[in-house]
Amino acid sequence: MRQAWYIIFSLVLIGLLFPPAAVAQGHSDWVISGGVDVHRVNDINGWGIGPVLHIERHLYRSLGVEASPVYLPSSSGYYTSQTIALDVGLWHRVVDSRVRLSLGAGGTGIIGGDSDGTPVGGGGGYVSAGANVWTTSNLGLASRSVVRLTNYGVNPSISVGLAVRF
Repeated sequence: MRQAWYIIFSLVLIGLLFPPAAVAQGHSDWVISGGVDVHRVNDINGWGIGPVLHIERHLYRSLGVEASPVYLPSSSGYYTSQTIALDVGLWHRVVDSRVRLSLGAGGTGIIGGDSDGTPVGGGGGYVSAGANVWTTSNLGLASRSVVRLTNYGVNPSISVGLAVRF
């Protein structure tokens, strides 16, 4: 299982560092979106709301890499927490037109601390579904839902924001 995460991480790193071999006509190499994320930390720390940045790099035809950090300054559980989470993986574009739909999967991690000083941290895998609605050729609205399976259990989130492609 650990080797699979190393392979996914390596593919994502290669995709972010090196230019795509052949980008299909009409596709942009990069999509960057920012917005607000509602994220379940765990049973004790509850739900958090914070800023999210989502970076996608188109590699080949309908395949690409994604990285999505989110900062949760506080949460609503029995103990509040301050955490940073990161998803890194691959995505597959399902529909590409004015409305773009994609599915993703990869590795996820979360680190931080809660209000009594206990560290919060863990990792696992995620699956995601995203949608972008392009209002102009390079600007649009973005949404993404993620289900993470970590050592804390199942941790869903949803985010909305603005997207720019170039």
